[in-house]
Amino acid sequence: MALLTASVWMHSVVGWGSLAAALATASVAPDLVASLEAGWLFGAVPLLVTAVLLAIHLRRPEVGTALALRVIGAALALYGVLCVIRYDGNLFFVVFIVMGGGTLLAAGGGSRTLARVP
Repeated sequence: MALLTASVWMHSVVGWGSLAAALATASVAPDLVASLEAGWLFGAVPLLVTAVLLAIHLRRPEVGTALALRVIGAALALYGVLCVIRYDGNLFFVVFIVMGGGTLLAAGGGSRTLARVP
């Protein structure tokens, strides 16, 4: 789990910092840099979600699929909201909010769990 968390940090902060500096040196257009940044930082989301789900599973292995879907849905929706804010209201990122919301709806509410896949 520590390795996954370190990977998130290395990928999103260190990796993007190095790439952003190289792009600035190469005088790459700002809109292209913004597009690359959004895609690059999205790569950190599955790493972080995997670390969170692994931590939950190691502490509470009886927790079912519904919680996993809630974590994934929340991560997608949060990524979408942050990108809309970060990229000046670019509505492209609403797709992540919709996917996250749909995933949260699929997970259902309350304490019910979804059927486990054998």
